[in-house]
Amino acid sequence: MRDELSVTWTSEQIVAADKRTLQARRDAIELAMLQIRNQLAATETREFTGSAEDRADWIRRANSKLRYLGFEHQLILRRLGEMKREQSRTDSHCWEREFVEAARDILDSATIDRIAALVSARMEQAHNAQNQENGPCLSG
Repeated sequence: MRDELSVTWTSEQIVAADKRTLQARRDAIELAMLQIRNQLAATETREFTGSAEDRADWIRRANSKLRYLGFEHQLILRRLGEMKREQSRTDSHCWEREFVEAARDILDSATIDRIAALVSARMEQAHNAQNQENGPCLSG
């Protein structure tokens, strides 16, 4: 019977999976990698039952499995990082939207217009300063 880690996930499967599934898969991969490393270390220190060719073949297969698991582990970590950044952006956007809505409830329209004008002026200054640092854009 094949274990669940005998089939490597594709990039599409990783992107489509939800956070809990990815975390469970990451944990399973980390455990499998640790077990393989321990088996390799044990093979180095004790007598191997079988021929030298069998031992070399087993070590090659174990190292290949480690490489595949490591690649999948890296893809999962990247996807989990992307998910974390997406959630952070969403949370930040929601907080900003709620802050603006609360400000609209408390402040009168003239104050909101003054704030909007001040923000626009500051953003324009920042944009102009950025363009001066980078120099003019040359098209050609």
